[in-house]
Amino acid sequence: MFKTKIIPLALLLSCFGAHSASLSITGNQRFGSNMFVNMDLDRGQRSDSGNTSSFLEHRILLRPDILIDEHFTVKTEWNLLQLNQRPTGPTTTAERFGSSLDSRSGFSDDTNYIEVSRAYLQWSSDWGIFYFGRMPKTWGLGLMYDSGDNPLDDYSTTVDRMAYQSLLGSLELIVAYEKGEEGTLNNDDDDMDVFEGSLEYANPEAKFNIGLLYSRKVRSADSYEGSILGRKSSHEMSLFLKKQWSEFFVGSEFVTQSYDKQSNVTGWLGQISWTPGNFIMDLDLAYSNFSGDRSFEFNRNYRPFLIMFRQTTGVTSDERETRTGGPVGGVEGNGTGGGVMLSKLGLGYKFSDGRYVLRSDVGYAQFEEQGTSSGNELGVEWDMSFDQQWYKNFHTQYAFGVLFPGDGYGPDARLGWGLQLRGYLEF
Repeated sequence: MFKTKIIPLALLLSCFGAHSASLSITGNQRFGSNMFVNMDLDRGQRSDSGNTSSFLEHRILLRPDILIDEHFTVKTEWNLLQLNQRPTGPTTTAERFGSSLDSRSGFSDDTNYIEVSRAYLQWSSDWGIFYFGRMPKTWGLGLMYDSGDNPLDDYSTTVDRMAYQSLLGSLELIVAYEKGEEGTLNNDDDDMDVFEGSLEYANPEAKFNIGLLYSRKVRSADSYEGSILGRKSSHEMSLFLKKQWSEFFVGSEFVTQSYDKQSNVTGWLGQISWTPGNFIMDLDLAYSNFSGDRSFEFNRNYRPFLIMFRQTTGVTSDERETRTGGPVGGVEGNGTGGGVMLSKLGLGYKFSDGRYVLRSDVGYAQFEEQGTSSGNELGVEWDMSFDQQWYKNFHTQYAFGVLFPGDGYGPDARLGWGLQLRGYLEF
C-alpha cells in the first residue's frame, strides 16, 4: 500500500526532470517513547481509562522542492505517517504528531494516511518575491505564528495565502491576502478574509531585529469562526524585537487583538538568555490577558513545559486526547479560569563542545481570572532534560518532569509525572 501511494509522485517528478527542473528533498524523521502517570491529576484511577499512558510515536516529514529555474520554485511538504484524526477514532493528537506505532494500523483501514500539508509557488524577480498557495507562516518570537520547522514541534501555522515580499536593504516589507475560510464559492457571506502587512528591520551584523505586523480579519456572519467560535471581525497587531550580543539575548513580542463589538485581548512574551562559557541561563515571562468571554491564546508551538500546557491534563480532559494540552491562555484546569501569568527559569551546562547539554527548568503558572475554577494557581513544574548530539544531523533527548498542581486543577489535585525519550534525524 505504501509503494502504490509513492509511485505516482516519482513519475510526476521524473516528468519535471525531463524539462530540466531539479529536485531537492529535505526533511526529518522523528521518533519517541513516552510514559506519563496520573495526567488527570486526581486521586485513584479514572473509570474510563488507566492511570498510565505509554506509547511510541513516529513521524517522517519530507520537503520535496521542485527547482524549475532561477526564478521559480514549487515547495511542498509531505507527512508520510499521520494519524487520522477521526471524530469517532480512539485517539486525537496534535496536528503534526505523526502516528503511534501499532502493528495493526495502516493505510488500508484508514488509520494512517499521507498528508500533503504544504504546496506553494515561490517566484523570485528583480522586484521582490511572490508567493501563492498553502504555505508556512512565522513571525517574531512565535507568539501568534510559528511555522513549526523545529523537528520537535507538534504544530504549524499553515495558511492559504498570496504574498509579496520586497527587500529594501535591511528592511523587509510584506503585503498579503489570506483565505481563512471559504464556504460556498458563489457566496461571500460564509468566508473569512485576512488582509495583512508587515515591516521588519533585520541587521545581521548587529544581530538586531524589530518588526511590526498588522492584520485585518474579516469574519462573515455565517463563517466557521463567526458562527461556531463566536468571534467577530478583528484588528490584530504584533510588535517584536530581538537583540543578540556575544553571550546575551533579549527578545520580546506584544500582541493585541481588537474584536468588533467584543472584548479585546492582549498577550506578551519576554525571553532572556545568558550563555557564559558552557553555562546556560534563561528566563521566560509570559502573559495572556482575559477580558470578557475570552483569553489571548498563544501559538501552540510555545509549549514551555513537559506536562503543563502540553500533555492533556485534569479531571475534565478527554481520555481520547493525547498531547493536546494548552495552548497558553487556552483551556486548562477544571473550570472557566482564563488568562495566564507564567514564568520559567532554566539552568544548563554544555559538555564536549556542546554535544551534550544537561538542563533543569522550573516554572510556575496561574490564572489571571479565576472564574469557576477552584483556585487561580495552576501549579509548579520541574523538568530535567539531557540532549545529545550524536552527529551533526542526529539528536536525542531524554526528559523527566513532575507537575505539582495547584487548586486551579481542583481542590485535591495530585501530582503527575512523565518520562520521555525523543530523537530526530535531519536530512
